Amino acid sequence: MIDETVSLLLFSGDFIRPSSDAEMVAKQKLASYELYCKISKAKGVVELTAEEAALVKQAAAVLNPGGYGQIVELIEKK
Repeated sequence: MIDETVSLLLFSGDFIRPSSDAEMVAKQKLASYELYCKISKAKGVVELTAEEAALVKQAAAVLNPGGYGQIVELIEKK
């Protein structure tokens, strides 16, 4: 269930803020899509790089505190 929530957040890209730096925004969108694909194709635990973990946390920041906290705990393995 959490993987589905994270995948939807990454796919929507709603957390990506518009910027005058169109190249940076495009890179964020592509990274978000690529991570969405990685998570949605996985059949178990997904190993994240530090950059991917940061992107997931950024995407999850739009959730309520409970949802965000669960995702951060999973990433940081608390």
